[in-house]
Amino acid sequence: MRVMGLAGRGMAAMGLLGVGLTACQLVAGIEDIELTSGSSASASSGAGTGGTTGSSASSSATSSSASGAGGAPAPITVEYMASVTDCVNPASPNPDDCAQSAGAGKLRIDTDDNNTHQPWEAYLRFDLDNQLAGRTPTKITLYVTTTSDSSAPSPNSGEIWEVGMFDRNSLFSSAPAKMGASSLAGDLGSVAKSMTCSWTLVSSTLVGANKSVYLGLLPLSSDYALYYGKDGTTPPKLVIVAQ
Repeated sequence: MRVMGLAGRGMAAMGLLGVGLTACQLVAGIEDIELTSGSSASASSGAGTGGTTGSSASSSATSSSASGAGGAPAPITVEYMASVTDCVNPASPNPDDCAQSAGAGKLRIDTDDNNTHQPWEAYLRFDLDNQLAGRTPTKITLYVTTTSDSSAPSPNSGEIWEVGMFDRNSLFSSAPAKMGASSLAGDLGSVAKSMTCSWTLVSSTLVGANKSVYLGLLPLSSDYALYYGKDGTTPPKLVIVAQ
C-alpha cells in the first residue's frame, strides 16, 4: 500500500550485538562503500546466472597481508553476488507476478498490496565457493540498494531472515519458511531512493565453503520499498571477512 512519501531522506543506523554497523547511505552504488576496515575489497562485476539449483555467481577475494600473527592465515574479504533474487506473495507464490509489479530487475517488499491486500516478500540466494575452506568468518554483511524510482522510499527497510532452501522454480510453488526464532538483522528505519543498505548478519552457522546462503528480505510496512535484484542496476552483494 502506498501512502504519502517521506518527509525527507531517511537514514538510520544501529549496532547488532556490538558487531559492526548497519546503515543505509545515499551513494552511487555498492562499490562506493568502504566495505571493511583494515582490508581492501573491490566490487565484483556481474551478477552471475541464477534461477536454478547449481547456478553460479561471481566472487572475488582480497587479503590484508601475506600472513597473520604467528604465521596464521591472513584475513581475507570475499564478495559474492546473488545467484537468485525474486519476490513473491506467499499466499499465491509466482515470481513473475512480483516482477510485473516491481519492474524488471527489481524487488518489492510490502505488507499490504493495494490491489491484492497480500504481502510481497523478497528472497535472495548466494552460492559460495571454496574460498572460505579452513577459515572462520568474522563478519558477514549484506548490501542491497533501493531503486531510483520515486516510489522506492519506505518508512521501513525491512528485516533479514535466514530461510529454507529455494531456487527460482520452487518459488512458483511456495515461499521458503523462516529459520530460527529471530531475524539475522533488524529494520534500519526509513529508506530513500538510491540508497545502499547494509545489514551485519549475526550467525555462526550461516556461511561456509561451498555452501548456499538463503535469505529473506521481509517487509514491515504497507508503504512498500523497491530494491534492485540481481539483474538490476546495483545487484545485492554478500561480503564475508574470514580469518
